[in-house]
Amino acid sequence: MPAGVPLPRTLRIMEQTCSALQFAHERSVVHRDIKPANLMLTGDDTVKITDFGTAKMSRSPASTARPFTCSGDM
Repeated sequence: MPAGVPLPRTLRIMEQTCSALQFAHERSVVHRDIKPANLMLTGDDTVKITDFGTAKMSRSPASTARPFTCSGDM
């Protein structure tokens, strides 16, 4: 068996990450710095996306995004 994270666990993590990003995008928030260091896992492998410090919020898909910082859970 190859070393690393098992494929089923990787897929669950990716599914949660994509779902969280979709949630943010539906609210016009674009993270802009998604990387492994900004994904936290709880004890039961629930994904938490962190570091929205460089995020942008747009009023509509066609508008120009403006800087946005938010604290708390999304």
